[in-house]
Amino acid sequence: RVVFEQSMITGTLGFLLGAGVTLLLAPFAQDTVPQFVVWVRWQDIAAIAAATLVMSLVAAYIPVRRLSNIDPVMVFKG
Repeated sequence: RVVFEQSMITGTLGFLLGAGVTLLLAPFAQDTVPQFVVWVRWQDIAAIAAATLVMSLVAAYIPVRRLSNIDPVMVFKG
């Protein structure tokens, strides 16, 4: 459960940082290079957020599966 939570927090923070930087720098990029058209739609942001959620869950599944096979007593015993 902790691994899933950490994965979701990391994925959410990465998404928010990426979306924020994109929204902040898109007008600057378009002003600097007029041929570079930036068109950010809220539907695209929502789709990327959903994809980030799915990728975070899939990425956390492998470590969770490995951790479920480890005996905690053996880990703390050394």
